[in-house]
Amino acid sequence: MSHATSHGINKITARFELPEIPASFPETFPNTLTRDEKFALSTIENYLVNIEQYSTYPHPLTTITISPDDVDALGLHFKTYEVGLGEIKDGHWYTTTTPLDDHRIIYGLKQRFEYGYPWEETVYVDRAYDIFEQEGQFREIYKIDEAIESRTTYLDELYETLKNDGYKSRLEIPPRKQPKKDKSRHTKRLDPVISIGKNGEIHLSEGKHRFALCRALDIDFTVNVICRHTNWQEKRERVNGMSPIEIDPRDADHPDLQDVLI
Repeated sequence: MSHATSHGINKITARFELPEIPASFPETFPNTLTRDEKFALSTIENYLVNIEQYSTYPHPLTTITISPDDVDALGLHFKTYEVGLGEIKDGHWYTTTTPLDDHRIIYGLKQRFEYGYPWEETVYVDRAYDIFEQEGQFREIYKIDEAIESRTTYLDELYETLKNDGYKSRLEIPPRKQPKKDKSRHTKRLDPVISIGKNGEIHLSEGKHRFALCRALDIDFTVNVICRHTNWQEKRERVNGMSPIEIDPRDADHPDLQDVLI
């Protein structure tokens, strides 16, 4: 293993606090893994497989900057803790999508921050009541009024922070300690997560709150990439070192090609 590859692995283990890579990895995974550990190991496996195959394969923790208008749809193709970041995958997975505003988180925040609805009239709060009715809690708070007050106050404050300071990547901020029982610890160390389809389609996988707030403010934000379609990665290889005027005009401004164009 080269020094550069070893360094790339260390970046992943440090970010996600993976204590030790099993000696048998990547041939076998231990049977008892937390989601955090499985996510980190899957990310490392993606890195080891693809760094040898593609000259333009970015390190899995590399982010790209996009506009809210770049996001075509909601694509819940993958569970991040199973897939990790940086997968390259063929097939038709990218064709199964949902319109962004069909999700009540995204549309509820649109009602609040673009249309000016009171929180109690948004589908976001309707969703909170539905979750509470089914699970007896909302975001691990067991009194519904307290849960809604806590969450909506946080979102109002986050909106103002983004409005005043712009979006700051989580990879630029030291990771906060998260409770080990938190099943989504790994996503709290990431920016919004996207996948990129066969023809460069950008689909949002994680980070619906931050996407919706950035869209309301019309500000760019950084994203992590969970998966690129094989055909799209091969396009990155073909255009590597070319200038924007030499390629298809529809691709010249694509945010995932700017690192390979000159």
